[in-house]
Amino acid sequence: NTLAADEACAAMEAIAETGIDPVLTTWDGTRDRVHFRDLANESMSFYIAEKQAYRDERLAPRCKDLLAIAGREQVAQIAVFVPDAEASGLTHAIEQAVGPQAIVHCQDNSYCPGSAEILVQHRLAEKGAAIPALLEACDAADAHLIAWGDNLNDLSMFGVAAHSSAPANAH
Repeated sequence: NTLAADEACAAMEAIAETGIDPVLTTWDGTRDRVHFRDLANESMSFYIAEKQAYRDERLAPRCKDLLAIAGREQVAQIAVFVPDAEASGLTHAIEQAVGPQAIVHCQDNSYCPGSAEILVQHRLAEKGAAIPALLEACDAADAHLIAWGDNLNDLSMFGVAAHSSAPANAH
């Protein structure tokens, strides 16, 4: 459940108009990868530094051509970090670019006040769509599901769980 290459590239082109590079999470046929180019702002620096600190094996070396990667690898998620003032307009531009097969989440970045995090992924990659499919594949469709989440991308999961919870500092 990854973005089609044309959807990923359309989102990337909309993001490119801001002058800020996104972070791509991809599948290259053998492993998950996290690609980035420039550390354009404090939010992105924090995001990448956190991955470096816990030695995230998915983190790839800096990449010069993210658009080429978006066309070559399967894009699971696009993340971009922008000033709050730009978030609404960019979210709308991405939604228009990718169409109905993708979902675009925009939320405040609580780690870097004044900035927002925008996530783009295929609609079927949402947790609320993926979990029932996974349970069905495991012959556990009737399982009693308890969900725990702290972010906007967890809301659809809460909808398919019998019980759900979030910490007080959830985004």
